[in-house]
Amino acid sequence: MTGAELTTDDTKFDKQEALECAAGGSKPEESRSALRSYNQLYHSCFQAIMSGQEMQASSIEQSMNTHFEQLLVEMDKNKALQEQLAQMQKEMLQMQKQALERLAIIQTRLQALFTQTYVSDPSAVHYPS
Repeated sequence: MTGAELTTDDTKFDKQEALECAAGGSKPEESRSALRSYNQLYHSCFQAIMSGQEMQASSIEQSMNTHFEQLLVEMDKNKALQEQLAQMQKEMLQMQKQALERLAIIQTRLQALFTQTYVSDPSAVHYPS
């Protein structure tokens, strides 16, 4: 297993795949751009309403609805990604706990071995001077 891979049970996560998954098929810049576009449309619609241009305001509202639907899709992708990330964090925490438990067992066994060696032959233990 290389440093760019994570293995959990039978599932293998490649770093590049994780990055592509995180992008959710669209780049963060595209999401920000969609949000900026929606914000601009909102202000344009508000100005059109204030100036009495109802036909233009209606057209802008339709564009806003389309942009809003796209933003909802992005939000759903982000939610799914956050849930996947939370699951991966739980798995990572569990693996860390298992590693610590194994380390504690090894430490206990080594301590018992050193104690047994010292008790059976105290002269066998040499301290550096």
